[in-house]
Amino acid sequence: MKLATTLKFAPNDGGIGMDLVWEAERLGFDAVWAGEAYGTDAVTPITWVLARTSRIKAGTSIMQMPARTPTCAAMTALSLQALSGNRFLCGIGPSGPQVIEGWHGVPFGRPQARTREYVAIIRQILERKAPLEHHGAHYDIPYTGPGSTGLGKPLRSIGHGDPSLKIYTAPISPPGLRTAGGVADGALPYFMSPDKPNVIIQVVPFTDGANAGMDGHFVILAFPDAEDPPVAYVEGLMGDVYVEAADEVDRFSLAGTYLVAQALDPAESAAMIRSIAKEQA
Repeated sequence: MKLATTLKFAPNDGGIGMDLVWEAERLGFDAVWAGEAYGTDAVTPITWVLARTSRIKAGTSIMQMPARTPTCAAMTALSLQALSGNRFLCGIGPSGPQVIEGWHGVPFGRPQARTREYVAIIRQILERKAPLEHHGAHYDIPYTGPGSTGLGKPLRSIGHGDPSLKIYTAPISPPGLRTAGGVADGALPYFMSPDKPNVIIQVVPFTDGANAGMDGHFVILAFPDAEDPPVAYVEGLMGDVYVEAADEVDRFSLAGTYLVAQALDPAESAAMIRSIAKEQA
């Protein structure tokens, strides 16, 4: 089994704790990972770590896909692979509507379709079999849409990257896991407890859920190996789950049955949710 650790980076709190990174490298850890939300980015800390280590790998968990074009991500990967001796791990993900639309100011789009296109473009750039062309729902390369000059022609990367670059995605739902299995080399299960690997936790605004008339937050417990829909657990609320269509009742009932069989008991579940929330605060 390979071990990895998460890089804790706070610009106003002493920066990167390299002593921890060096100790992890000494102990034989496989990798260290850094994430991004709406403050510091993931690439800069990883670059710093790769420059100050010699064996341990370092990866982004994750680079927010809508925040940078797939060609920009490929250029970053190509550069860091060359500078680090192929120790860079490329982790990408859709993030969420709040960060993408509220911070970056671009449409969130369709996360699974975006992921498939994003990975395909990165791989095409690194393989260099032909000049880059891609025309999908999220990316049009060369661009031919509104405002286009018509002067853009397909280009092949000047640099020669490593086509074997490992690409990881960050699924938080069963469709995301299926996408990861189809196009990526691995998955970064963002909201998951190692004690219950078949239960994934996602905290989302309640207004994005089944009942848009209520405020607050709720937690979705999604089951990667189930055909049923996820179950909504409303933190701090007791009562009914409201659904918009009558035929959804049976689906929630089936998912509830699965929850009883798989989930932690209420006290353990609440403790696990609080722990994850504290880590992500």
